[in-house]
Amino acid sequence: MWNVLGIEGIAATWGFEVEPASDGVLIRQWARLGPGTSGLTIGIANQPNKEARIVARRLSEWLQNMQANREWIRSHVETVTVTAPAPATVTITQPKATPGVNIEPINGPFQSPSGNIRCTTFDSDGRNTVRCEVVEHVWQAPPRSPDCQLNWGDRVELTEDGAAVFSCYGQNLPDPQATLDYGKVATFGSISCTSETVGIMCLDNDTGHFFNVSRDAYQVG
Repeated sequence: MWNVLGIEGIAATWGFEVEPASDGVLIRQWARLGPGTSGLTIGIANQPNKEARIVARRLSEWLQNMQANREWIRSHVETVTVTAPAPATVTITQPKATPGVNIEPINGPFQSPSGNIRCTTFDSDGRNTVRCEVVEHVWQAPPRSPDCQLNWGDRVELTEDGAAVFSCYGQNLPDPQATLDYGKVATFGSISCTSETVGIMCLDNDTGHFFNVSRDAYQVG
């Protein structure tokens, strides 16, 4: 392959940038994947019999640098995929909730410590659903769904394997049976709900879909 492609072809195959130089070419690859990572520049002289060996050695050094940075990446994101010898690929997913010692055994309706956010859980065709209502809020809900002829605008729900959505409803939520204290996490299947002073956030750990609600703002994703 080395003789067929030439040095420019070799570099392009590995995802490097090639620039002409007076004594050969410069092969440049930038990798900003962690602290201390810098661009890697390889100088290649016009000596065809040495090209393959130099490229192999430089690529080996670059991949070793990538390996060192994998541990840093792992500590900051949930999943990392580094593919070699092709150009490195980093896949970042939504960080998983880690309840640990803060888990709160809640199996029914619950509320925030202030009582302004009230939530209930139920089974929806074999999938867990968490629905929360913000009693008092200053934000404006998205436009009402054309299919909704009932109440709208202050309840958000998340079902396993589905996106978070505003819900249309005609009944009151059941009375809370527990309070999810600040810093505590309640789990319902793959969904984890965390109570913070700024509100309640529920996340589907399998899909990354979530909602975050408080008196001042909301987020759905």
